[in-house]
Amino acid sequence: MAVADSSGNRRLTRQLSLGGMLTAIILLILTAKLYLPTADLALLALTSLGLAIAVIELGIKPALVVYLAAGLLSLAWPGLAAAFPFIIVTGPYPLIRALIDKRSGRIMAIILKLVAGNILIALAAALFAWPDVAALADRYTFFWILMPFAVQAGLLIYDYALSLLIQFYVARVKNEK
Repeated sequence: MAVADSSGNRRLTRQLSLGGMLTAIILLILTAKLYLPTADLALLALTSLGLAIAVIELGIKPALVVYLAAGLLSLAWPGLAAAFPFIIVTGPYPLIRALIDKRSGRIMAIILKLVAGNILIALAAALFAWPDVAALADRYTFFWILMPFAVQAGLLIYDYALSLLIQFYVARVKNEK
């Protein structure tokens, strides 16, 4: 009985330590976002990779705990301005993506990921950028025509970049353990 208990404790210790390290890495990347403003999108993609690694190594529920811990801690440091894209868009997206990829075929997964991404971006715009979006729409009448296409293109590029980062992790890091 003690051997099985020891193995379970080792697994739990590994999960806790890896989850804590991934949370710390996500916080460091969000802090770097303050000092490297031109690298915002790349750094946010790396925060998504941190959560994708949590899903791969730990599973969806522990990855959700990593997301919640990183999200709550990022509100305190580096603050809401740096953290809100992670909390609303690039944090939940890898978790939603993992659920969609597990349960859907390729074409349906792309459609569902676009729908989920649109909902997350609309939520972010409604909560934090609505006055700016409305001002752009008033100034440029073609804004409402171009914006949906730009959002879809951005989501597809982001998902593709995240896929490449995940493939790199699995091929180079996970398989060398």
